[in-house]
Amino acid sequence: MTATCTPPAAWTPRHGNGTVTMLTYTAYGVPKEAFSDFTKATGWNVAVINAGDAGEALNKAILTKDNPVADVMFGVDNALISRAASAGVFEAYASPNLTGVAANLRAPFCVNDAMLATPIDLGYVQLNYDTAWFANHQVALPQDLKDIANKTYAPLTVVENPYTSSPGFAFLLATMDRFGENGTYSYKDFWSDYAKNGGKVDSDWDTAYGKDFTQGYDSTGSLDHPIVLSYSTSPAYNPMNGYGNATSANLDLAKGAWFQVEAAGVLKNAKQPDGARALIDYMLGKDFQEKSAFAQVMYPVLSSAAAPEAYAKDAPQPKAPASLPSDSIEKNRDIWLKGWRDATGMG
Repeated sequence: MTATCTPPAAWTPRHGNGTVTMLTYTAYGVPKEAFSDFTKATGWNVAVINAGDAGEALNKAILTKDNPVADVMFGVDNALISRAASAGVFEAYASPNLTGVAANLRAPFCVNDAMLATPIDLGYVQLNYDTAWFANHQVALPQDLKDIANKTYAPLTVVENPYTSSPGFAFLLATMDRFGENGTYSYKDFWSDYAKNGGKVDSDWDTAYGKDFTQGYDSTGSLDHPIVLSYSTSPAYNPMNGYGNATSANLDLAKGAWFQVEAAGVLKNAKQPDGARALIDYMLGKDFQEKSAFAQVMYPVLSSAAAPEAYAKDAPQPKAPASLPSDSIEKNRDIWLKGWRDATGMG
């Protein structure tokens, strides 16, 4: 097909009778039943392979790109797409349903006039805090992102590793935007203080949120950190699922959140490329967009799709999120990661 970021004016549904395999991260929350209408409409079945966090899933796609384990990858985001582009893992594809997606959401995935991946959902990577813990311990909330690295808040905080986790890398970018590479207090100073003062770093979101956050869901973990790097929509999970009131809230610190758009791409050398394109088209349909937004606890990218009502009350969008140009991320990714490793002594 032509490598272009402009969606085609017309489209003919692709039918088949095989299985389309999607590679994604372990915490992917959309149930298999959500794909049943896709199977009925096209004949394609859907199989899902989970592979750690989004960064680990992308690593798997890169390592197997000559003989991919899947046909589609979901979870590459606006911070990881430059790495995916450099590795050449995606086949360009512009879905006709992209006409319902705002241009600014499509732009990060349009590389050299080739739509390498398709936006599916969006949200903000943001620090959450356990409201009851802070009330019970009578500890004041941090007022600045710099506070997170000090002796008071670093021991209370768990974040994800930027080498292996997409939210972890997103937060690294936020600190880069907030503190800069040089100056009296750089991003490396922040991360050095964070590590020195007892801040915890986990390999993935599932471990950080599920096992180490005080409001986590996995009792095999420590459940002893009342601040966690998660998403702006995470506090809405309990009320939107009927589990009572929100037990956490967002820390709305200036440049402490990162705007994230998650996308799906057709893997090069896919065994079922037509099925992969059909699946991406389906994932941009209104019905799936709304089901996915609920299951993923994210916002839909399709302008006609509605977000869960609980977001308005319990998941306000951050007032001043961080932002960096995509070409700057691509150019400096390895430099900033090395700076983080040198500052923290981790990798």
